[in-house]
Amino acid sequence: MIEEKLSVEQLVWQSPIAIAILCGPDYIVEHANDLYLEVVDKKADQLINRSLFESLPELVNQNIKPLLDGVMSTGIAYHGHEFEVDLVRKGNREKVYFNFVYQPLRNSKGIVDRIVVVATDVTKTVKESHALQESEKQFRSLVMQSTIAMGILRGRELKVELINPAMLKIWQKEESEVLGKKLLEIFPRLEHQRFPQLLLNVYDSGVTYSETEGVSYVDMKTHIATLYFDFTYAPLFEKDGTTVQGIMMTLNNVTDQVEARLKAEENEKRLLLAIRATNLGTFDLNLLENFYGDISPRLKEIFGFNKDESVTRVHLFDQVLPEDIEVVQEAHRIARETGKLSYEIRIIHQDGSIHWIKASGEMLYDNNKTPVRLLGTVMDITESKRMVEVLRESEERFRTMANTAPVKIWVADTNGKFTFLNRQWLSFTGRSLDEELGDGWQEDIHLLEREMVLEEYTSHFNERTPFTIEFKMKRHDGVYRWVANSGVPRYTPEGLFEGYIGSCMDIQATKIAHEDLERIVAERTRDLQEANDQLEKSNSQLEQFAYVSSHDLQEPLRKIQTFSDLVLQKIDEPGFDGKLYIKKVISSAGRMSVLIEDLLNFSRINKTDEKFDTVDLNKVLENVVNDFEVLIEQKGAKIIKSLMPRIKAIPIQMNQLIFNLIGNALKFSNENPVIEISARVLPREELKLYPLLQSSNRNYVELTFKDNGIGFDQTFAEQIFLIFQRLNDKNKYNGTGIGLAVCKKIVENHNGVIKAEGKRGVGAKFTIVLPE
Repeated sequence: MIEEKLSVEQLVWQSPIAIAILCGPDYIVEHANDLYLEVVDKKADQLINRSLFESLPELVNQNIKPLLDGVMSTGIAYHGHEFEVDLVRKGNREKVYFNFVYQPLRNSKGIVDRIVVVATDVTKTVKESHALQESEKQFRSLVMQSTIAMGILRGRELKVELINPAMLKIWQKEESEVLGKKLLEIFPRLEHQRFPQLLLNVYDSGVTYSETEGVSYVDMKTHIATLYFDFTYAPLFEKDGTTVQGIMMTLNNVTDQVEARLKAEENEKRLLLAIRATNLGTFDLNLLENFYGDISPRLKEIFGFNKDESVTRVHLFDQVLPEDIEVVQEAHRIARETGKLSYEIRIIHQDGSIHWIKASGEMLYDNNKTPVRLLGTVMDITESKRMVEVLRESEERFRTMANTAPVKIWVADTNGKFTFLNRQWLSFTGRSLDEELGDGWQEDIHLLEREMVLEEYTSHFNERTPFTIEFKMKRHDGVYRWVANSGVPRYTPEGLFEGYIGSCMDIQATKIAHEDLERIVAERTRDLQEANDQLEKSNSQLEQFAYVSSHDLQEPLRKIQTFSDLVLQKIDEPGFDGKLYIKKVISSAGRMSVLIEDLLNFSRINKTDEKFDTVDLNKVLENVVNDFEVLIEQKGAKIIKSLMPRIKAIPIQMNQLIFNLIGNALKFSNENPVIEISARVLPREELKLYPLLQSSNRNYVELTFKDNGIGFDQTFAEQIFLIFQRLNDKNKYNGTGIGLAVCKKIVENHNGVIKAEGKRGVGAKFTIVLPE
């Protein structure tokens, strides 16, 4: 036993890690090696044979005792990793970190009575790790807050690990669209550009790559953009400082600067080309030394010198006509104040010829805003001046001719604005030239036609095509007259569009004659169409008459013949009583008489036979109801009616129409019938329900007759309007079946429509639409 104890002590004291043995529930320190004493900054007599929490009171409230209690009670070891502990060492309380094991020890009875503490101080490692994490956190925060576009790509796959808002703005992407994705997934177009390979070279070599004004073609949300960048690709190393783990991208979008420079260079090239193309002379005047630093060969030629001659400012000034010298001096004085030089003067060549020149220039100033240089151009405008004079004379001749012409003449510029109107135009409108020029003439157009006229006028202007527009134009007395305004495009000899020239003629008489002719043709066409419609109706009615003649009229005639034959056959028989047969003959003859009478009535209905007049349908309805007073009382009928309109119609036909409809409703009903009669103005949008009326510009009224009678099957809604068409038992309901045919003919005579709706056993509804 003594040897075993010595062996344990040797093990504890010689171990390279901190070891201590805690005994009993008070955790008395039974053993502790030097390393453990060093870690807790205690001497052996301050720790050995004392309670751990007595020797190190700062551990009391640091959740260490519960861990020890758990090991003591369960017998299960506890492993701590980077466990944070506050210890007092060298008089100072400090935070330290341990990796440790609480290993239980059992006595001979198997009861845990000791705990071996094995601990390693990892404070330095943990603090270095924390510092690294904080450094990385600060680095990421710096990246995210930077106004410079920055991002981090990881691995050879170039996955986006970090991207700041400035980079997202350049990419025009959301963070969710790029994080964790490969660069080529985000921008596939880069695959055939050099940037992916440049990044991989940095990743493989660990050498930073920088470039200025690198051009890139990037897929944006709406287009492919050409962008220029100053960029740097820097490798990010592992802790060993040699292994590359990623790449830091830094981009500066210099597209605006590059495009501005390229544009300036392009403008400079264009300026040089323009100067050569326009045959301008150029000069550079040093204002401090009062001499020309540069005079172009062309400028010498403009002043009448040989382009190879040595020319000074004095030479040039001597060429100015004496009466124009003051113009030059004043222009230079103004240029010193405004920075801009501009004048037109005459010069005299050595051969005595006079020439016009136009000089333009711009001042350059030093830091004190003192003019130091004057850069400018000179153009020979002799020919232009001559052309202006010719044009002035030509315009004067044009104005004289235009003002004596018998028509209204106008001239417009390339924007469609009127620049000239002759006296005849102003005399017609009674307005001043200032009121009519520009867009003022548009006030003369009739308000209802103005939009149409201007739309057509603008369309022809845009297409550079001749036009003639007819519209009503206001005369000086307020009367609108029809005019025909014609215009043709004007071009310079070089083919440049200059605007339009046109004339305006009064066509009031011609227009009225044309409208009268159109009205007569329209009336004749309408009359012909109505005649054709009437002919079609007559043909249809003839077909129905033929059917009646071959069927309906034949039926009572056959009965008369049949019963007459029977009387002749049996008249000699003893006891024969022919009264029954004679009654049937008389009945059939009576039915035939009714059919013939109804046919005659139907044939007489023609709108041309009687005149149209204003008809108050309220009075017609009242008269018809009075006619049926007895039948209404017998059947206990109830008639519900609303206010009826006044219309243009044939009075007697309106009476017959309403009489037939109410009569039918009373006839084809059981006891206590209810008849509802209503009227309303038909809304324009509902005309589409009646195709025959849609082309009309009239207003219409709708009359409705609804009953709760026996009704009919809707499949027969068209058939019931044919003459002598009956849908019900003729023995139960008397009549010839011509009433609704008469109604249909009356409605058509009045250019209206009628339709029927029904349901057997429920009732019927008749809708009539007539012109208001």
